[in-house]
Amino acid sequence: PLFSSETDLSRHNCYVAAMTILATLAGALHTIAVGRGIIWTSKVSTGATDGVYIYINPAYFQALKNDLQRAFLIGHEVLHIVLSHMFRGKLFKDRGYFSQQLGWCHRTYNAAADYIINAMLVKMGFEMIEGGLLSDEFTANDIAEEVYIRLFNQKPEEPEDGQQGDDSDDSDSDDDSENSGGSDES
Repeated sequence: PLFSSETDLSRHNCYVAAMTILATLAGALHTIAVGRGIIWTSKVSTGATDGVYIYINPAYFQALKNDLQRAFLIGHEVLHIVLSHMFRGKLFKDRGYFSQQLGWCHRTYNAAADYIINAMLVKMGFEMIEGGLLSDEFTANDIAEEVYIRLFNQKPEEPEDGQQGDDSDDSDSDDDSENSGGSDES
């Protein structure tokens, strides 16, 4: 793991309720979340995954409006793992698939994945978290790489954060204020 748990919310009512909702609406996501466990850390602003572990900020989790949104957050991170977004993004970056035409930007790739995941979760009946990325332009049936190309072509020419279009952070941080020039944790 990138971080260690700083606390344990596994016995708190809000976590138990969120996991119950996750089990009800998406049993497979619940099974994966239970198998992976949650690492509760303030080192992430909302929630994140490195493709193996799930990291959630405990203060953010508890501050969410309700248990449906908490279940959404957990399901969101699990879907990044299931869909192999971190590994696929790294593969595309390392092999230079986008470098000739577009360039690589991790934040834009994460935003592309977030649009798809959030659409999937809303379709399943979860409640969207305020500030999360959702658009009629992107659906649960889209592919992250195709959405990435569309988003990359829409963004301003100057690279994000003054970088050269190569953001080497390969984990998923769902703080969408960084992801798309707009404002997830989900």
